[in-house]
Amino acid sequence: MGISDKVKDLLSSGVSPDKLSLSMAFGVTCGIFPVPGLTTVPVLLVIFLFSLNAPGTMIVNYAMTPLNIATVIPFVKAGERLMGAAPVEVGNMVAEFNEDFRAAIAKFGTSVLYGMLAWAIFLPFATLLLHLVLRVLLRKVVPAGKPAAGGGAPEQKKGKGKGKGGSNGKAKKGKKAGSKKNN
Repeated sequence: MGISDKVKDLLSSGVSPDKLSLSMAFGVTCGIFPVPGLTTVPVLLVIFLFSLNAPGTMIVNYAMTPLNIATVIPFVKAGERLMGAAPVEVGNMVAEFNEDFRAAIAKFGTSVLYGMLAWAIFLPFATLLLHLVLRVLLRKVVPAGKPAAGGGAPEQKKGKGKGKGGSNGKAKKGKKAGSKKNN
């Protein structure tokens, strides 16, 4: 099952395109947190802060793993420039963290903090931009007026709210349509 199938499953489960687009946007931006292996920390934080769709956010977060590794050094370099710090040779930084974590923290700890600062500045702007783009795309998947399952459309709530007596379906539909206009 590909990512597009999982997105369609989430949309059909009742998650609105707006909520899912925000969840996915945070999944991308938190998924490139510049400390590989710790992307779940900012993801969980935003899930709770913004009441996001956890499965949608986590799926996208995990899909970002290759991009996460590729963006560590650019974030570190950007952070060093922001802070006016002398650049540290970070060419093998990820490999050094894998070899000896303590030695790598001693060597690159400040640079990693600078990378986290650059990421924190990047986060709101990139998340907003991604949210706006994804919202448009997801709304095309679930057009307006056709809510996802559980969205409350009368034809999706079969068996609930049956009218009095043995009226036929046409009378019920007419009554519901009239009541919607008055709401």
